Amino acid sequence: GFINDVGKQKVECVNPDCRQLMCFHCKKPWEAQHENLTCEDFAQWKISNDLEQHPQGLAAYLNEEGIKCPVCGFKYDLAKGGYMHFKCTQCPSEFCSGCNGFFKKDCTKYESCRKKGLHAHHPRDCLFYLRDEDVDVLQKLLIDNNIPFDVEPPEGQVQAEAKKGIQALEQVVKDDEDLAPPPMAVPVAAAPVLKCRVMSWSGSFDEPRVDEECGDYVESGHAGLCQRHYKVYLVFKINQNRIDPLPILEVNQLKAILRRDEIKIPDRLNGEDYKRRLQEKVVQDLPLKDRKVTKF
Repeated sequence: GFINDVGKQKVECVNPDCRQLMCFHCKKPWEAQHENLTCEDFAQWKISNDLEQHPQGLAAYLNEEGIKCPVCGFKYDLAKGGYMHFKCTQCPSEFCSGCNGFFKKDCTKYESCRKKGLHAHHPRDCLFYLRDEDVDVLQKLLIDNNIPFDVEPPEGQVQAEAKKGIQALEQVVKDDEDLAPPPMAVPVAAAPVLKCRVMSWSGSFDEPRVDEECGDYVESGHAGLCQRHYKVYLVFKINQNRIDPLPILEVNQLKAILRRDEIKIPDRLNGEDYKRRLQEKVVQDLPLKDRKVTKF
């Protein structure tokens, strides 16, 4: 729950381990600049003036979209892709951060559920499964559906890291009087090492939540993100455009989909395209449901 600062937008979480401040109306974490500004004006201010948002690029967007509890609506400025089993701090809900499916101990969907303990049922296009696919496979699925995606890091991120490299070198020179400054012809920090700036939840599931930047190294062609969070971005694009991942799934994966929902797997017939038959079976018995996805 929250305590409302009477007559103002700012509310405070009553959980002693949280005490997070947020706006009562737009549910964004509270910042001093929001004072006396409407939520719309504050959002515009963030875009125009928040210097940290520009160099972060997609990292900032993944943080902004965050994880939202499907029951109470509380929003966390954390990217998906870390712990898929998310426990809300404001209500008893435990859900998948990829598809919002609920984790239940007493699930009765199938007879076999009684023996599984706490678990959830994820659709085949959920990040829970697609995070195991290679980046080039996810990219090809988007390409085949004519969906554009980013591969280059934002210029602001590159410039910010290059500046840090130069400042670090200058500090070393300053601290050591015997060290001569490098020749001007040497391109210091010409190729800065980028680190992923997506906010993630560290620690184990049962420990208090610690929010911090991912910090993993950025790989070339991953739009300024580490591999894990770049997959989050690609799957987001897949879900946003309601693309069925069936074309990238192999026979054993298609069988697993049917097996999870206790659907009889058809026998293989001589001379048939068995993969295609399994795909048709999955589409017929397990159609994907539309889900609301924020636009990129």
